[in-house]
Amino acid sequence: MNVGQFVQSKRNIASVVALLGIAWQIYQLVSSGQPIPNELVMSAVAIVSAWIVGDSIRPTVPKE
Repeated sequence: MNVGQFVQSKRNIASVVALLGIAWQIYQLVSSGQPIPNELVMSAVAIVSAWIVGDSIRPTVPKE
């Protein structure tokens, strides 16, 4: 899979944007010395899980 195929998938873009938002929140919390809420970690796990399951049901790039 090349970058062009990756960015053509709406699922990939939505997942990456959501994960970047969570990563930014975690970065801000860590840099200010605050604990990371479990909800942020669970949200990231849920996004990655949905991304994996979605790609296994309907692959972004067809298998060769």
